Amino acid sequence: MMFVAFLIAARTAHWRFRRYPLHLCTGLIAAGLAVIALAPSAGWLVLPFIAFGLAQGLAFALSVYYSLYLPASRATYVGVHEAMLASAMALGPILGGKIDDASGQARAPYWACFAALALFWMILAILDGRRNAKRCALKAARERRSFDLRIRRASRSISFTS
Repeated sequence: MMFVAFLIAARTAHWRFRRYPLHLCTGLIAAGLAVIALAPSAGWLVLPFIAFGLAQGLAFALSVYYSLYLPASRATYVGVHEAMLASAMALGPILGGKIDDASGQARAPYWACFAALALFWMILAILDGRRNAKRCALKAARERRSFDLRIRRASRSISFTS
């Protein structure tokens, strides 16, 4: 749910910062979920849960920071942020329990969460790719106009006298 809040913030607040923290959080959580789901014993769960907790803490801190960044709409964004967190706290255990009951395997909720997170990460990568392509196209168009302007100025300054 926190990543959905990030996506909403990215679209509504015009995301003034780089997205690598979002990719870092997503990668750490995905790696933690995969290791948790594949862990052969309880000893294998320590590091993934630490990485998982650190990534969630970073994601929480960043989402609060971005919610408070625009002074005019702070209250709205903080409200959306807290609503997303509250719904995730309520729905996460319920959905995890339903997935566990339906599959009969205790690790199934981790795999389901991993699949949802992987899908989110792919969508985010596609959106970032489109965003970067637009940015590159705009930069190329500006450079082309600047070059054309310099050529016109240079051709005006050259006098062809015989």
